[in-house]
Amino acid sequence: MKIYKKVYEDPFRNSDKVAEGASSLLGTPEELADRFRSVIKKADHDIFESVVNFVWLELHFVNNGRRRKSRSSNCIKDDQAFSQFMRRDVGTGHKTLTSNLTFTIITTYLKDFFPDFLDHDPRDEPEYFKFPYKFISLEHLGFVYKVHNRLEMLEYAEEREMKFAVFSNWAVNQVFCYNDEMGKDIYTLTKAGYHWAHINRPDITKEWHKQNLNFNKYEEEGKET
Repeated sequence: MKIYKKVYEDPFRNSDKVAEGASSLLGTPEELADRFRSVIKKADHDIFESVVNFVWLELHFVNNGRRRKSRSSNCIKDDQAFSQFMRRDVGTGHKTLTSNLTFTIITTYLKDFFPDFLDHDPRDEPEYFKFPYKFISLEHLGFVYKVHNRLEMLEYAEEREMKFAVFSNWAVNQVFCYNDEMGKDIYTLTKAGYHWAHINRPDITKEWHKQNLNFNKYEEEGKET
């Protein structure tokens, strides 16, 4: 991965120190930050595990001999059958887990993290499906999930233990310098709104994230799941 020199001004406030004016009723601001960090890390791993398990089970649903291939846009009858199965047999819907950006972001990484995704059962082999980073968080993954060399960027951040404030500013400089090198605006920066700010790629279709769950090799090899 090419590392660009610092050219662009940081779009986010960036500091390795505690925010100015911050204090805590539970001790020092640093102690409070440590407790927050512990909670977030556990939540990240729990959310990641839940998404992995749900998607793995979902891709094992079969209707009239047809295995489910993606989260949506299967044939209408197959999608309806899955919805009915969830409501009637499982006894609940799944929108609480699946209808949010975090779920979508994680699913776009599953092929990268687990190329043999359907060859392993997360219930029997939880170690295979562990969150692959020790330091960086789901926030890091979400910020660059549309970037072409996102895995290299994440590995770079992991090795240097980049806090999110540092990573987000570094990543913006990387993609904007890449835009300059390519001579066009391939990447833009979204503004924080209902969802967190992240690097966007306008030319990616809305169906892009769905295609990441179609594990074609299982069809090509004639495997049954």
